[in-house]
Amino acid sequence: LVGSFADVTGAGPLLAADVRITADTDPDLLVATLDEVIYRMDARDEIPAEVTVRPDHADLTGGEPNGAALAIRLGLSLARLDSVRITGAVPKAVSLSDLRCAPEESGRWLASVTIDV
Repeated sequence: LVGSFADVTGAGPLLAADVRITADTDPDLLVATLDEVIYRMDARDEIPAEVTVRPDHADLTGGEPNGAALAIRLGLSLARLDSVRITGAVPKAVSLSDLRCAPEESGRWLASVTIDV
């Protein structure tokens, strides 16, 4: 997502954030993750320079108010938005139309999402 509109090469200083994302389905997890990136740019003037994603296997049935079934942890290395070179239209939202995030018959995962600018 970030690479489609910004050059974060040499961005800094970097701030670290660890964010837990939960959702009921894989497509919803994808949308929630992209929404987090867009929110940080829009509300906090932060942009991810590096991202790591790992599963979060904590008990989701007891502690989640929405009863979410899936969770991941995003490790974000964030730069100030004004410290990177903007090269395209900055995303404003994730569209739910034509959203796809599922495994193919081969076992590979395919994700497709439309980003509103």
